[in-house]
Amino acid sequence: MSEKEIEFKVVDKRHDRAQEESVAGEASPAEPVAGDSAEADPEAARDDSASAHGDAPTPPADFTSLVVSLASAAYLHLGEIPDPSSREPQVNLEVARHTIDMLAMLRDKTRGNLTKEEASLLNSFLYELRMKFVAKMEQL
Repeated sequence: MSEKEIEFKVVDKRHDRAQEESVAGEASPAEPVAGDSAEADPEAARDDSASAHGDAPTPPADFTSLVVSLASAAYLHLGEIPDPSSREPQVNLEVARHTIDMLAMLRDKTRGNLTKEEASLLNSFLYELRMKFVAKMEQL
């Protein structure tokens, strides 16, 4: 079996385009350039965009945020939190069960690798969500 050599050439036309635009008088000094600080520091870009839109900055991408996000989804599907779009509680027990099972799987897969606080938070959410799920099932 012989290997075929594929030859290709990469041409960076950014410099040429900038020269052409400046000659035509269309250059924009505010145009982002590859390697700008926003691309170099995604956290800074995220904070800037959040403040520009009046939103709160996004939480850090850590284990606690993941657990709280999944638990919030489970509470939403159990009808404990009103749906953000309709502002009415929506109950979907199948999705709630799936989300609770995801939290349980996450606990099992991370056992021995969590801090005491992370393990306690996860176990607390699991206990409370399971109790609420059973209560909803009994109401049917």
